[in-house]
Amino acid sequence: MAISISSRVRNAMIGLTLGLSLLFTVLIFLLVYVIEDKVFVNQIKVAQLAFENTITKGEPQKIDEWQPANANIQRVDSASNLPSSLSKTMLSRIIEQPGVHEYFDDDHALFIASLSQPTNQVPYYLVYDVKDLLVVRDTKQTLFVLIGGLTLVIALVAVMLARRLSKATLAPVSRLSHALRDNDLDHVVIELANEFSEDEIGVLTHQLAQALERVRESARREYEFNRGVSHELRSPIQIAQSATELLQLYTAEGDEEIAKPVSRLQRSVTEMNEVAEAFLWLASDRRVEPNEMCSVTTLQSTVVATQSSFPNHRIVVSTGSAEEFHYPLPSTVLSVVLRNLIRNAVVHGEPSPINVELYNDRVTVSNSVSTSQQDTKGFGMGLSIVQRICDRFSCELRSESHHGDRYVSSVVFP
Repeated sequence: MAISISSRVRNAMIGLTLGLSLLFTVLIFLLVYVIEDKVFVNQIKVAQLAFENTITKGEPQKIDEWQPANANIQRVDSASNLPSSLSKTMLSRIIEQPGVHEYFDDDHALFIASLSQPTNQVPYYLVYDVKDLLVVRDTKQTLFVLIGGLTLVIALVAVMLARRLSKATLAPVSRLSHALRDNDLDHVVIELANEFSEDEIGVLTHQLAQALERVRESARREYEFNRGVSHELRSPIQIAQSATELLQLYTAEGDEEIAKPVSRLQRSVTEMNEVAEAFLWLASDRRVEPNEMCSVTTLQSTVVATQSSFPNHRIVVSTGSAEEFHYPLPSTVLSVVLRNLIRNAVVHGEPSPINVELYNDRVTVSNSVSTSQQDTKGFGMGLSIVQRICDRFSCELRSESHHGDRYVSSVVFP
């Protein structure tokens, strides 16, 4: 299922909005945790500075008796006096690594600073019991709901803004697409070209306006051609047709010397008339009426007439049905197609029988081909007029090799 460009832009903006909202939620939650931990760490550092100031004053009694002003912070001079709830791994880490360490379990929440006295490097520890001071961890469910709700509200507002922005941004494209769909082209295209002359929409509409102008000009030329070409093409053909009919009358009265040239002229005039009719069909888009469809009898007559043009080649005709049937192409047009296929077989093939098979759903022409011509590019397909006719009437032109030395060209009807 195709997705419009407006939907793609809107989905991209909504996806970006939701992604940023989720990232905002995670960052806010982490930030709250970090801030709370940083507050506890700073209080330990304040206690550390106070103790180091006491050491600097050099009063041993005060040093031994010193305890932090914060009642939740205790000074411990020996690692053996640290809380017994600490695991061996945690205890060894505190001893070996100076700095502030966090320890949390179901019953304890401790910040333990591993420090050394600045004068003699004797280790000591500051243990900060924050179990009763926790805000984020104790109320994390409530906090998460609060932040999640706030994020949801922001996301909804952002989605609405994204939809409005995408709609406003792509309004020119929507107007242009609606105009193309409704066939109201000129006014909207020119208006958009003037309104957005400096950006991508302006470039697009300018190019579209030029394309529309070329299409209109082409349609006008085609209309002028179709209006006059029928008379211009058929008038001389009709004159030639009338002249050959008169010559045939004279021939019937006993002038046998011109009988053969007159017969050839008659065939040529008939072919000219059919070719002109085929070009007129190609230049129009009208549908084939039932009374214009070609019958199998007409095609058989075409083969007989074509045989006289190639007396050195034998053309064998067979039909797939004994009953009369019709093809969905005009008689003159299908005659041009069949005659071109036969002529192509004569030009490219061996002087062996050319088989013409007339089926209900296809017309097939097959002939033998010499080894030297098997690789000829476009053999059996190099008929542009046949291909154009097939495209015009939704037929399919096929060419394939059978048994290595015989080519088959077929016109398959829908």
